Amino acid sequence: MCYLNQTGFEVELPLDIKRKISMLKFISAEKRWFTFEEISQHIKISTKTISKDLLMITDILPSTWKIKVQKGYGVQLIMPINASIEEIITYFFRTSIKYKILEILFNFDNVTVACTADKLYVQSYVVTKSLKKIEKDLSHYNLKLQRKPLRIVGNEWEILLMYTELYLKASLYSEWPFPCEKSSILKFIDNAESCMERHFYISSKRFASYYLATLLTRKQQGHNNDWKDLFSSLHTSNFYIISKQLEPLEQRFNLSFSEADKMIITILFNSLHYTYIDADKIKKQDMTTLKEGKVAIYTLVKELITMLFHTLEDSFIKEKQFICVLIEHFRKKIYLLHLHSHIKRIETVDIQYIKRKYLKTFLQVKKVYYDWIQKHKIATYVPDEEIVNIVLYIESFRITYNNTAKKAIIISKEGEAWEQYISAFLKGEFGDKVELITKNVKNILKENQNPPEKIDFIVSTIPLDLEYYPVIMIQPIITERDLQNIRNFINI
Repeated sequence: MCYLNQTGFEVELPLDIKRKISMLKFISAEKRWFTFEEISQHIKISTKTISKDLLMITDILPSTWKIKVQKGYGVQLIMPINASIEEIITYFFRTSIKYKILEILFNFDNVTVACTADKLYVQSYVVTKSLKKIEKDLSHYNLKLQRKPLRIVGNEWEILLMYTELYLKASLYSEWPFPCEKSSILKFIDNAESCMERHFYISSKRFASYYLATLLTRKQQGHNNDWKDLFSSLHTSNFYIISKQLEPLEQRFNLSFSEADKMIITILFNSLHYTYIDADKIKKQDMTTLKEGKVAIYTLVKELITMLFHTLEDSFIKEKQFICVLIEHFRKKIYLLHLHSHIKRIETVDIQYIKRKYLKTFLQVKKVYYDWIQKHKIATYVPDEEIVNIVLYIESFRITYNNTAKKAIIISKEGEAWEQYISAFLKGEFGDKVELITKNVKNILKENQNPPEKIDFIVSTIPLDLEYYPVIMIQPIITERDLQNIRNFINI
């Protein structure tokens, strides 16, 4: 997804809720009857607990869902074909006392343990016990829980991120959990999207709307962003677009966005997932700005590209296509690293796989990345997930370049018929891995350092001693050894 590639609020759920979610996922995997014995073996619980959990699950199911329990058959979940099990997981998440306490802290000031217990209809010791767990969860965002009164303290942008992820996890797409008007926020997003000449993904629009609603709600409660100095100026064209488009929101909600608010919203919109209306235009602008060297972020990316080239020595690193990819990547990521680098996400199996598969590249990129961020004080920590992003760009370009057709000339003393046969044979064997050149052959063979057409190698049935071109000798009746020599050269 967008922003920090968040996968939802990462508070640990109570064991009983995790157990119910596991059961629900298990019986929703297939449309069939599941015996109590099957469920018991899979979830590691007794049949008595299964019965109790099924009753609770049934109570929160939407009206279009149904759990059938039949003696001799077991359990079957009936759900609409357009429904997702994530809907029910969302409901479960909202039943956790942690979520309910965090929601109270979001909506009310001067909160105490006693009043929280009253609102939740539980005893005070239950709240106190949960607060200790919430403190641990909040530390993930570099936040703390103050007592007497209860309130979350820390950088405002961290609180905004935490509550955005909390409500995204706890809300369905059709729901809007905030007191502020949704339509005005969506209109702002649409206007910003148009002025920035982008198309935002649906998931990104949802994230942005929740983030803005969280920010507006907290501003109306009297909370403000105390900005930290950035390593680089953010006064870009996008900053001025965002500032202009925020004016109707200021009038609608009768408040004023500070410089810090505008910066954090600009960072938010730069970090979303989107496509450009005119991608070629943006690439041209990026390359022009890079050459001018007047915008700090472009200068930083240019330095990183140079460092990567010296370490990895892949020629494509200096080419326009790769440069534009990195500029776009860091347009989204560089300020997030500065603000949220301490947030350590759970490492997925995919990330672990890429690290193992491309270990050498990963270690090389990690060394370069850390040297770069520490030199410019961008961040003190880079998640392995972010290192893997750069590794994937590099390895994908390597795959593309390795798969690019190698250009070759065929030289045969046996005549045109044999040359035609050899050409057809090689085309049949190597397909689009080899492009056979037939024009300007004589000019190319004049050993010009700047030939009229780039040639990667020459296939010949006669000995040739050429300085500028690799020559692969073959027999007129091509042997397996000949084929293997060509395979080795074109790396297949």
